[in-house]
Formats: sequence, C-alpha cells, structure tokens
Amino acid sequence: MATVPVTAPTIFTKLHTAAFKQVSNAPLVYLRVLVGFIMFLEGFHSLVTGWVRDVYIHTNFTFTFIGFEWLQFLHGPIMYWYYAGISLLGLMVCTGLFYRVSATLLALMWTSVYLLQKTHYNNHFYLMVLLCWMMVFVPANRRFSLDGKRGAVAETDYCDAWCIFIFQFQVACVFVYAAIAKLYPDWLKAIPLKIWLSNKGDIPVIGPYLKLNWVPYALAYLGILFDLLIVPGLLWKKTRQLAFIAALTFNALNATIFHIGTFPFLALGLAVIFYPPSFFETFVPNARKADITFIPAKHSKTIITILGIYIVVQIILPLRHHMIPGNVFWTEEGHRLSWRMMLRTKRGNASFIIKDAATGKYWTEDISKHLTPDQAHGLAAHPDMCWQFAQYLHDIYKDKGQPVQVHAYATVSLNGRPERHIIDTNVNLATVKWKHLGGNKWITFYIDRY
Repeated sequence: MATVPVTAPTIFTKLHTAAFKQVSNAPLVYLRVLVGFIMFLEGFHSLVTGWVRDVYIHTNFTFTFIGFEWLQFLHGPIMYWYYAGISLLGLMVCTGLFYRVSATLLALMWTSVYLLQKTHYNNHFYLMVLLCWMMVFVPANRRFSLDGKRGAVAETDYCDAWCIFIFQFQVACVFVYAAIAKLYPDWLKAIPLKIWLSNKGDIPVIGPYLKLNWVPYALAYLGILFDLLIVPGLLWKKTRQLAFIAALTFNALNATIFHIGTFPFLALGLAVIFYPPSFFETFVPNARKADITFIPAKHSKTIITILGIYIVVQIILPLRHHMIPGNVFWTEEGHRLSWRMMLRTKRGNASFIIKDAATGKYWTEDISKHLTPDQAHGLAAHPDMCWQFAQYLHDIYKDKGQPVQVHAYATVSLNGRPERHIIDTNVNLATVKWKHLGGNKWITFYIDRY
C-alpha cells in the first residue's frame, strides 16, 4: 500500500482540531481568579510597603528599558493612584467585572510600569506582563463571573483547548529555561548559593542549617532537577501529588530565604494548571446557561498563526544571548526576558568622570545627587544602566550650555571573583549609540575561564 504524504492541509486540520477542541473552561476561570488576585496583591503590596514611594517618588528619574524613556512622565505622586488603579483592576479581573476592559487596562498599565523601571528587575514581573496579555484574549469571564451574573456575556462551561494550552506552554517555558540556564560551572559549584546563604543564618528554624557546607550544593542540584522535572511530574497522574508537594516546599523556601514578593505564590498557583479539568470542576460552579451552543472560531487560521508566532518567539528569545559576543552573566546582553532567574551575584562600584569639551577640565560627578542608594547599587553591574546614566548627565550639562564628555569607571565582581572593569574607560558614553540587538563593544569581555 502506498504511503500517503502528510500535506500542509492535513497538518493544519490536526492543529485546528486540537486547538479548537471544546474542553472545560474551569481551569481558565481558576487562572482568571489567580492572575487577578496576584495583580491586586502586587499593586497593594507596592503601596503599603513604600515601594512606590522609593522607586517613583524619591527619585529624580527611573532607569527605563532603552527606547521607552518617554514613559518618564509616570513619575511622582501620581504613581500612588497608578498602583491603586492596578490593584483595583486586578480585583475586577479576578471577579470578572467588565472583564475585557479591565483586563486590557491592567495589561497596558502593568506593561508600562515594567518598561518604566529596571532597577528592581525581576523575571516574575515579565511573566505577569505575559499572563495579563494572555488574559485579554481568552474568554475567562464566561463562567463564575460578575459579567455573567449581570448578563453582559453568555455563559458556558466550555472553551477552546488553546485557551488552556497557551498558559501551560508559558509556564513550562519558565521552568525549562530556568533549568537550562543553571547548567553552567559556577552554579554547579554552588558558588552563588554559597554567597547568598552565608548571611542567612539568622532565619528562624532553618537558618543554622543553611550554613552547613553541603546545603548550597544540595539546593543547587535540587533546583535544576525541580525546574526540569516539575512540569512532567505535574502532568503524570502517578507523580502529580508528589510534584505538588515539591512545588510547595520549593516556593516556601524561596519565600522564606529570598523574600521575592508575590512570585512564590504565583508560581505555586500556576503549578496547578497542569492538573486535569476535572480537578477544577470540583470547586468552580457550573454556568447558569451551561447548554449554550459554542460558536466555532471564525478566524481559526489567524488564531493558530498568532499562537505559532508567539510560541516560536518564546522559544527563541531566551536563547538570543548565544548570538551575542561575550558572557551574558557579565555583559547582561540577553539576560532579561529569558527566565535567567537568580543565577549569579554581582557587586561593584561606578564613578563617572566628566570632561568639559571646551576647557579640557574634568571632575568626578557625585552620583548620590542624582541616584537613590538602590539605583547606585545596581549601576555598575549593568552596562546598559551606566550608558543611560551617562546620557542623563550629558543632557543635564547640555541644558546648562556646557558640552561635556562622560566616561564611566565601573568595576564589578562576578560570583565573588576579583573586581574588573566592565566598561572601556576610554569611551565617551555620551556619544556612542546603544545597539539593541547586543554586541556593544565598549562593554569589556570577561576572559576568565570558569
């Protein structure tokens, strides 16, 4: 019998069938409640802890993502109201009230603050951006929502399978790439963990154990195994409960040792989405109009194409640092948006030499007049922030009618090694252009072998 070749229409038909298969939307309702509540907590926590005050009120400017300097208008006391708005929108998404509008506004507002400041960069802020935007495009308010109760949407117990899959894919990306990123010599020697745990001895109960010599190694290798195996463990029925206990333990330790905000709660909540829909059906009420006829997607090809592009981008983006010369742990080029979470420790010092182009005189700028301690602390370790600060200083003197050159003297220690210059001191940072795709040659190469 002749073999029938697999044709493009056949492949598309299979993708269409899998993507638009009708499944329980109970997991989607759960995700709506989880994401909305976490965003409410994030906004509320930022306000009550003084984080908004320290980052946006008591600063002269923020280090934005390069190219988004125009967001600087989001600065000052208005940010109290801004974060209150994020918190309120999180509650509206959580309860499914004016869902499409509230989800879109929440995604826009959170994306803006993510791009607005990177002094306190965290991967989970980026994950929240992605989750918020995914919530915009899925019908998460068709069940157990205030929109349904007030009759604004037709209720149903079902949704397209892709609505659940895209969240599962994204969470899997986070864990898999986190595991891959840990496979480098310093992590395998537990060097970062040795440094971090050296001052954690005062933590109640577990503190004394963290100082034992074998503990950093155990946590380093268990971290790799956890990130690599947690998704398969949650998907397989026989290991699901054990995997969840491992996730609970892992995130509890993260919250206790490292104090990383809402992320452990978000990560633990997201782990549950790999459970079968029947699990969620036990606590998500049925829709009042469960017999509604679900209308097939009118633009299925467009949806599948967009999903395909999104998946490819999320697979490629964390690998882009391999296309950029230099050590990503040193240059930071390709570090963000890549799930490279808590992999290295860097400390350093930076000073900026200003040279008057007209007179030839030079002096050292007092950066404490311009930056908060937190901003100054992270400056040396991030060449892009040094470049931005040089632009900032250049503009200040330019406004005074004083053309100047700006040179950075930044030394950094990577994972406890001796400090080295990270920026070519001969380069006038005020005139060089930033290369968005990486390969900024004024960032020095880290030549030590691991």
